[in-house]
Amino acid sequence: MTFKATERDIHLVRLTGEVLLDITKLAPDVYRVARPADARADRLARDHEGELVDAERVEPPPADAAAVAVLDTGVAEEHPLLHPLIDHPGVSVVPGILSAIDEDGHGTEMAGLAAYGDLTDELLGGGPITPRAWIENVRCKSDDGNPPLWAARTAAAIEAAESLADRRGVFNFALSDPSRTSAERTSWSSAIDQLAHHDEQGRLICVAIGNATELANPTDYPAHNMASFLHDPAHAVNAITVGAVTHRDALADEGGHGSLTPVARAGELSPYTSSNASSTLPIKPEIVMEGGNACPDGTLMHAGEPDLSVLAPDHRHAQGHLLAWTWATSAACAAASGLTAEIWAANRARWPHTIRALLVNSARWTPEILAQHSDRKERLRAVGYGRPQRDIALASTRERPTLILEGHIAPEQPVGAANRRMHLVRLPLPDAELLALGDQPVELAITLSYFGEPNESRRVRYLGANLSWDLQRRGETADEFVRRVNAHDRQAGQARPIPADAWQWDVGPESRSRGTVQADRLRTDAASLAGDKHIAIWPTKGWWADHVRTRGKARIAYSLVVTIDAGEADIDLYNLISTRIEIPVDAS
Repeated sequence: MTFKATERDIHLVRLTGEVLLDITKLAPDVYRVARPADARADRLARDHEGELVDAERVEPPPADAAAVAVLDTGVAEEHPLLHPLIDHPGVSVVPGILSAIDEDGHGTEMAGLAAYGDLTDELLGGGPITPRAWIENVRCKSDDGNPPLWAARTAAAIEAAESLADRRGVFNFALSDPSRTSAERTSWSSAIDQLAHHDEQGRLICVAIGNATELANPTDYPAHNMASFLHDPAHAVNAITVGAVTHRDALADEGGHGSLTPVARAGELSPYTSSNASSTLPIKPEIVMEGGNACPDGTLMHAGEPDLSVLAPDHRHAQGHLLAWTWATSAACAAASGLTAEIWAANRARWPHTIRALLVNSARWTPEILAQHSDRKERLRAVGYGRPQRDIALASTRERPTLILEGHIAPEQPVGAANRRMHLVRLPLPDAELLALGDQPVELAITLSYFGEPNESRRVRYLGANLSWDLQRRGETADEFVRRVNAHDRQAGQARPIPADAWQWDVGPESRSRGTVQADRLRTDAASLAGDKHIAIWPTKGWWADHVRTRGKARIAYSLVVTIDAGEADIDLYNLISTRIEIPVDAS
């Protein structure tokens, strides 16, 4: 089939993997080879795995790239797609098991998704295969029938991973306890929080929200998922909790599927994912990634259908099985870990707090999610802030600059002090240029990220201190803004000023302020954002308040990330803002 375009002809053809690899030599006038639909592309890669999976095509990441530590069932380190990425042999922290080589398959699949994301694109590209991260292999799970104390096992696994190599690392933990599905704090989740806090230095730990029980009746979707609650330790407040959506909604014609139909449309909630237990808890998951689709027929879920799953390395490569299908929230978690490592590679000097903020700040809701979950609280329970957008997370553009501020705030003052400190950050938005754009739409995204120090013995005030933020509103002066958010700046008996023209946030202050990563977005006309705006960051009491003599001088490290997107407007926001940036102002 051929379409005659202006300068080139477009052909729809069937090619073998061998021909695809040599297409530029066989037909040098070929301008571009486009990827087919997901289902066909994945099957093509799997059917020709012997031709496509070649260690000589793999180019190791740069020496200073970040690593993903896969804390799982081990990794098949000799797999041709993974061997070049593992510069140190793995270790096992399972008592009595010395080998870190994967005998289950799960860890190898996670390593592949973390390293490559969409492996099909890499395999079918015809050129070098370019992974985005190094892989560190730590075996921490076995099926020996002896459940571990996961708090201690996780700590041992992270310590072992950090001993393997002296490089920045993201920790992928796609294991969970399905028997603990409430949001009640556990020793495991508290351990994750402590490990992520890391004495204010921060660690990036990605955990899977956990899988819903199998869905047999398609009419129960997505209510079944909304009634399946997150697994331990997914409610850890300092972790990056990952749920699943899917964009795989096509079954290949030659698959022999009969009347089976994918239950989710592209862009909707994956039928494998669990959700948050309550809209009054911190937003979990923070983000969602591809987790695959299913085609239940009223009796069976038909889990793992190849056309609806994700391609990954197979641990049985020595037996000739090079590629496998994987799915569910584990796959989503591994993909998120790899993207997080990629963001860190593009921002090498930044704190872990900032990398988490950039990841979440880039998340957006798909139109299908907005239609499927029209209620905002239900949407936050299902998909959190949405699916990260790689281009937004990695770099600024002329029309879409991202501003980053890294700082410390001291929540508590010495005994007898009358107030706690607030940071007031000037957001240097241009005036005349935005006014000239008038009613053209502009999007503003703001994310605050910090790691709170947990205290597992506290039922309330679990973190040492908490932070919140707000943005100066339209028609509100800087002085009015400060008086609104800081009681200390209001005179005795003075009412809190409340401007009538509030911003229409996607999430809202009440929901976003419950977690340690707080993101929100608003869309408004350009003129409404003209001129300087201020962002206030302030602490609220935690358990440090009861230990002022020992914690009174403690500080919280935080990162603030702001992205302003002018869309298709012809305006160089990047340079207009960068020339006006100043340091933050401390306000008492």
